Order: sequence, then structure tokens, then C-alpha cells
Amino acid sequence: MRRAGIAGVVLALGLAAGLGWRADHAGAESKQASANNSRECNMNALEQSICTYELILADMGATYEATGGGGISGIRQTTTTSFVVSVSQEERTDLVTYEIHVAKNGTVSIAGKKIGVESP
Repeated sequence: MRRAGIAGVVLALGLAAGLGWRADHAGAESKQASANNSRECNMNALEQSICTYELILADMGATYEATGGGGISGIRQTTTTSFVVSVSQEERTDLVTYEIHVAKNGTVSIAGKKIGVESP
């Protein structure tokens, strides 16, 4: 139970950083992650997943510029290494697709990013 609580706090902080609310630590972490474009995630699969989401959220917070819409409406893993972030806008949904590389030592990095649009 304690482990899930910590993971929830970590995920909440990552979501907050991705949505524009930044405590001093979250903002520094976001800038560092986008500058380095990788994170060391040498842990079990669940924790590595959380670490990957944090990397993606940090990059979104540092690089996504169309912030006038409704914010992040979803993040889903579509393949082992692909993640799609949906961002609600007034007349569309922006889709930011991340390709993630996981090194043998557990470090995850952004291998590529593609931005698309989904219209209703």
C-alpha cells in the first residue's frame, strides 16, 4: 500500500509538471529531463513505466507550446516503445507520439517525437 502511495505522488507530480503547475523542484526536474532527454529508470517494470511517463510529461511541459486548450486528456502506451499523449484543443485533439528507447542499464530516452492532429 505504501509503495502505491509513493507511486501515486510521483505520478501526480509528473502530471502537475506536464500541466504547467511547477513547484521549484518539479520545474528544475522538467528542464533537466528535456535537456538530457533521458532518465535512469533501472527498476521493476511498474516503476520503469512511471519513470517513462515522467520523462514524457517533463518533455511536454518544456516543449509543447499550444497551451490554450483543455490540457492533457490522456496518455496511452500503444506498443512496447510508443506512447501517445492526447491534448484537448477547442476544435481538435493534438496527438504527440513518443518513441522511447530503453537501454540495457534501464535508462529511458526519447528516441523520436511526432505531432499529429485528430479532428472530431
